[in-house]
Amino acid sequence: ACNVFFQVGSSATLGTGTAFAGNILALESITLNTGASLSGRALARNGAVTLDSNSVSVCSQPPAAVTLLSFTATPSASSVLLKWRTASEVEILGYNAYGQVRGKRVKLNRTLIAAKRSMTGASYALRYRAPRGQKAPTRFWLQTVNLDGSRTWSGVAVARRGTS
Repeated sequence: ACNVFFQVGSSATLGTGTAFAGNILALESITLNTGASLSGRALARNGAVTLDSNSVSVCSQPPAAVTLLSFTATPSASSVLLKWRTASEVEILGYNAYGQVRGKRVKLNRTLIAAKRSMTGASYALRYRAPRGQKAPTRFWLQTVNLDGSRTWSGVAVARRGTS
């Protein structure tokens, strides 16, 4: 639950006696009613976090290096536009985009896509044009390259015609 974030568009309330595991990221305020317990964090952007006889513990495992909010693939007649957004990027060097070509994962970018290394997240886009005579892939993966050189798979997207 340490790497699970619940993004709330307004305010969040944990009811009396609730046991909640994860991180709450609310635009306005967060209220933990009497006896509610939280294993994680309560983060309110524009308001207060209100506690009332609660048990709150922070996870001991380190947060994920990147928190991916979205990863989409939008096809056009001659290319596919990959877009992704992050909520945070800690200890990230950059990204590689992969597509499925003839049943294999193939790296689509020539050089590493540099991370913006923002604590508040960032947006990225990559337009891939298939070589002449080849169809563009329809399944894509995003690989995160960490500062220590380790690599993790962060997301998968499928390009479907007729979607936006």
